[in-house]
Amino acid sequence: MWYKKYTEPTHVTGRSRAKHFISHRKASRHPIFQPRIIGSVVIACLLVCGAILTTNKSPHINSGTSDEARQPQVAQIDTTVMSKRINQVITSNPDMQISVAVIDMSTGNTSNYGDGDGYLAASVNKILTAVLYMHEVEQGSRDLDTVIDNAPASQHLGLMIEQSNNDAWKTLNNEMGHPALQSWARQIGLSSYDATSNSVAPKDVALLLSNLYQKRLLTPAHTELLLGYMQNTSETKYIENAVPDGVKVYRKSGWLNDRLHDAAIIDNGVRPYVLVIFTRMDGDYDFELGQNVFNTITAATVDTYIKS
Repeated sequence: MWYKKYTEPTHVTGRSRAKHFISHRKASRHPIFQPRIIGSVVIACLLVCGAILTTNKSPHINSGTSDEARQPQVAQIDTTVMSKRINQVITSNPDMQISVAVIDMSTGNTSNYGDGDGYLAASVNKILTAVLYMHEVEQGSRDLDTVIDNAPASQHLGLMIEQSNNDAWKTLNNEMGHPALQSWARQIGLSSYDATSNSVAPKDVALLLSNLYQKRLLTPAHTELLLGYMQNTSETKYIENAVPDGVKVYRKSGWLNDRLHDAAIIDNGVRPYVLVIFTRMDGDYDFELGQNVFNTITAATVDTYIKS
């Protein structure tokens, strides 16, 4: 299995109404009252049927449209300079495969750079495992206190995200199964995700993080729980290293011998955005070069969304 190969280190009652209706009908036999009574009954039935149909709808992702409609319009940001800088990094490193995805959560605008193919994602996909498990908790089919392999599920979730623990990841994946992960990914729009190969495109990771942060996937309580894990990861800070102090960063990275990925939600309290950077090299990965690449790309986004 792909996860075995990883060696990564260490957020008035109805009855009274009915009686009143019957007594009123007995007292009012004049034909003029009958259409009104029938009309009222028909309207009531339609309202009840409408409520039942609404209640039984299949679950969908909360698009947030109603909330966003009440928000003031946010000015668009010119990303021309940012795009130029990111593309320059990509062309200046021909020995490194680089793919970048950015989502401005204030406007929903997306920017993608480099190839848009799916990558072997390493531990970045642990976020999807966590989201699905919490979703199933909300659906009533699972519980955070359930003991799996001698530890509660909540402990596995924390270890998997904060310490990138592969044993915890394997435990939760085996508990839910790859078909469930694949189906859930499709339901929430991650078209490039492949559970068998553990691959996904950066643009879909960005979509996942954007929807997570805007509470479209989980309840506020479970969203905050997962974000809390992501804010306290023990991994090297690749994207976060280039983010100014005081700016909140929620992240998950992943790496193998030939690749380094990082995915982050960056929020200065004014204009939150998502940045996902996937990189790969033939042979052993040059982590020093990789850190420079991550710093330069992140700085371009910071200058655009935070410092502008």
